[in-house]
Amino acid sequence: MRIVLRTDVDNVGKKGDLLEVADGFARNYLVPKGLAMRATPGIEKQADAMRRNRNAKDKRDREAAEAVAVQFSGRSVTVTARAGEGGRLFGSVTASDIADAVKTQLGVEIDRRRIALDEPLKELGPAELAVRLHEAPHGDGAGGSRLRWFDLPTAPIATACPATALTPGC
Repeated sequence: MRIVLRTDVDNVGKKGDLLEVADGFARNYLVPKGLAMRATPGIEKQADAMRRNRNAKDKRDREAAEAVAVQFSGRSVTVTARAGEGGRLFGSVTASDIADAVKTQLGVEIDRRRIALDEPLKELGPAELAVRLHEAPHGDGAGGSRLRWFDLPTAPIATACPATALTPGC
């Protein structure tokens, strides 16, 4: 059955995609939940308009993400935290701490969930982190679309320094 998605559906496609799916999947899941509608010539024209709007919005978002990436290039952020003699922090530096430091030092607001930090920083020293600025569609758009992340160039973005540090660079 040919359908047009009304919203983004995980592992199926994005809003406005014209797809061929199994009849039962469309009749029993997608259409009753309002996630899709049966494709007719008029609906297909609406789908084209949805795709054009989505592509224009994605282009604007991508350009904005590239502008933010330019602001980050070659810059680093210093996070001040209390540490013991062995260089271990009394606590940790989290993605929220880094996002706050980026906002105060670089003037750019980023969501803490976009910072690729596997686990909080617990030792002094530089750490290279990637910030996911934009989601771009990857694939043919006919179902099975995957997302890839637009990453910053890898550069030290966060450095944990002792609260009493007076040395330059910390």
